[in-house]
Amino acid sequence: MKNVSPFYFRLVVLTIVMEWAIFGFYFIKPVYFNWYLFIIPAYFLVLFIFFHSQLLKSSKKRAAAFVSSYMLLTGIKLFLNIGILMAFMFTLKTNVVTFTIAFLIHYFLYTGFELKELLKLFSSNDKVPVKN
Repeated sequence: MKNVSPFYFRLVVLTIVMEWAIFGFYFIKPVYFNWYLFIIPAYFLVLFIFFHSQLLKSSKKRAAAFVSSYMLLTGIKLFLNIGILMAFMFTLKTNVVTFTIAFLIHYFLYTGFELKELLKLFSSNDKVPVKN
């Protein structure tokens, strides 16, 4: 467990909690439940692991390069999420509203988590050196 970054560990824990919440949703509102809901946290887990690793690679460079890469990756992530959401909205025939609401909830939770973790990571200069 020492080799695993705290970000990745917390991200996996968040994903497990979200999967359990979806499982609990099945017992509360089974009419609105769809198995696609279990894919959403796994999708965000893979997405945020990839983009976080790319941000860490770019943080080794100059600060201006990091900012440019952060903006580029955020834009790519946003358009990718919009594309996935639109694709599912057009292919799902039932429970489209439930899927869309669940996707947006997960998007905001995972984005807030990522921002909190990035602020925590880059607020202390001794963890990740940024060259000027």
